[in-house]
Amino acid sequence: MDKQELLDLMDIEKGEDLKYFESIADLFEADEGYTSEDLFDALHGADVELIKEHIESYFNQMQESIPAEETEFYTLFENLKKELCGLAETCASECEGEEYDRAFMDLSDEIVRFHDWYVDSSLVNCVNDETGEEESLSVRDSLFRVRAEQFTDESYRFDFTDALDYELSEYIMQFDDLMSMID
Repeated sequence: MDKQELLDLMDIEKGEDLKYFESIADLFEADEGYTSEDLFDALHGADVELIKEHIESYFNQMQESIPAEETEFYTLFENLKKELCGLAETCASECEGEEYDRAFMDLSDEIVRFHDWYVDSSLVNCVNDETGEEESLSVRDSLFRVRAEQFTDESYRFDFTDALDYELSEYIMQFDDLMSMID
């Protein structure tokens, strides 16, 4: 996807127009990939505090879908949320000029890396409890299926072991966030 296709996907004309949670959800859930550079260009000028809020809301919503027995995966997902929110916070904290651009590119890079991992089609093993049929799903599709179970008669077992292979980047955590984790 190029810059214009990203803007169309998020239903905005330029970064400053990003207002709604759905824009970030659509970005994370897109079937097609995109580059950090195109994402940087599409979102440049957006309110990074708002991006951070939407990222946090998205992760909180999706974490509700993680099966209770998948504690390692839940922890990874929580750390991914902190990483992306920390990168957005770094952008928002008084960065200007080249420093802002570098921080925003770091955020763009990590969003692309998250997206590519999130929509990979072979990371989660899913077994239908009734038929025993197995299939490999993306993390995104697995979490959607977990959510859908409550509305259908189908029941599944999920194995997120292969999805745990996500190397977290080093990032700067804001002191306030670090202190809130201690409390």
